[in-house]
Amino acid sequence: MRLYIKLSKNTQIIPYSYQHLLTGLVHKWIGKNNEEHGKSSLYSFSWLQNTSSNNNGINLNRDAYFFISAYDSDLIKKIIKGILSDPETFCGSRVIDVQIKNVPEFSSEEKFFLNSPILIRQRVTITIIYQSR
Repeated sequence: MRLYIKLSKNTQIIPYSYQHLLTGLVHKWIGKNNEEHGKSSLYSFSWLQNTSSNNNGINLNRDAYFFISAYDSDLIKKIIKGILSDPETFCGSRVIDVQIKNVPEFSSEEKFFLNSPILIRQRVTITIIYQSR
């Protein structure tokens, strides 16, 4: 399932390093009993779309949006509930519309084109052996 979240124009410049603001926003909308925090995430969210930039940062255009995708429809419902109770985002912007897109029917083989980076963490154990001479 995917949520397309349309945003109003911002009143303050958005820094180029805004990804932590978006992450905090998603966790705020998931709510206080956020079981997703600290776990391997089975959801993702995009960068801000339809923006303009200058030397100081980013501004949202009239049709700016981002999206959140998740396998778990209950998580999407929590996020929608969070948006409805607090549509404020950051830098003077707020949610003005939310659209829900259901999972399409897939054939036996599909190609996916990413709209944002995917971070995969893996723990590696290194053993160092010291030899004396």
